[in-house]
Amino acid sequence: FKNTRRASFFMYTTSFAQYVTILSSLGIGMPLPLLPTQILWLNLVTAGVTNLAISVEPSHHNILEDKPRKKDDNIINKEIIPFLILTCISIALPSLILFDYYLSDETKARTMIFAVMSLSQLFAMYNMRALKRSVFEIGIFSSKYVNLAFLLSGFLLFAAIFFAPLRNLFGFSLLNWKEILLIVGVSSLSLWFAEAYKLWEKRKESYAVFAKSFYKKV
Repeated sequence: FKNTRRASFFMYTTSFAQYVTILSSLGIGMPLPLLPTQILWLNLVTAGVTNLAISVEPSHHNILEDKPRKKDDNIINKEIIPFLILTCISIALPSLILFDYYLSDETKARTMIFAVMSLSQLFAMYNMRALKRSVFEIGIFSSKYVNLAFLLSGFLLFAAIFFAPLRNLFGFSLLNWKEILLIVGVSSLSLWFAEAYKLWEKRKESYAVFAKSFYKKV
């Protein structure tokens, strides 16, 4: 159940961020940010591999700390809302800014936004390994399938950009190393935003427990 929820949250949040990016770009008068073949890549290659990896996430050995789950509990619940908002902000907004910045060369602009959206999904995959615990707490390398998915999808992404036949097939432009570093930095925002939210939730819960204990003593 937990893995189904994690995979569903990942699929809904990243897909929603993708739709928001495309519709926002068209809504403010910019060209289509991604070509149909590039959208297919995101939905089939990137999302397909990462969803499979999340669906086989191993136990984090803290299941007995969770409250009992209701038998009619839905897979998609209100817990998705903060992740939906944060994913849209961390993926859609930087993507649109970069697209506008490089728009003088549409091919380069589409390559940048495609790379950011694809790599952002890979970083977001680590967020969804646990909805309440930090990925650094459960261990970045504790899931071999997630790490393999990251390496495989990342390799395919950069192969499509640097390998001329694939680059021409998907309508990409060759990027330099400064642009690659920019893409990696911007894409990692999807990880840091979610980590900050989890930390805030954890501290809020700790403060609530402390306040409850304090008032009982008073």
